[in-house]
Amino acid sequence: MSSSTVMKVTTPNNDISSTNNRLFMADSNINMLKIEKEGSGTFEFSNPSVGDSITISHNLGYKPIVWYYVEHPELKYWFMANSRLDGSDWNITINYEHLDDNRVNFKVDGWPVGSLSSWDVEVKYKFFILVDPRKDSWYE
Repeated sequence: MSSSTVMKVTTPNNDISSTNNRLFMADSNINMLKIEKEGSGTFEFSNPSVGDSITISHNLGYKPIVWYYVEHPELKYWFMANSRLDGSDWNITINYEHLDDNRVNFKVDGWPVGSLSSWDVEVKYKFFILVDPRKDSWYE
């Protein structure tokens, strides 16, 4: 007879022996988050106080979890939305918005600071759209 090891983590004040899967933060018996769609690209800024965005269709029929990152070219670090990133030459804000149950808009805005009046810069971005087999359970 074989046995299998199971890991379960419940939400506060719930018993580990529960059969209600929605009470678990993690359960190795259950399919968890998976990447449905991912992508990357570059926003090109050539003027001060500019912004750019890209809309991605996922066609899941609900608002999934989204991870969106932008690399600040001056600081050389990746930051996750929603954030404001201040450098010595320029600042940016990054955010995303669910336009509806099938589309997400990823946006970055930038503006110079100090004596910098114009610049040409590429801002790299990455995104991950995650699907939950228990569709939309975090909104209930």
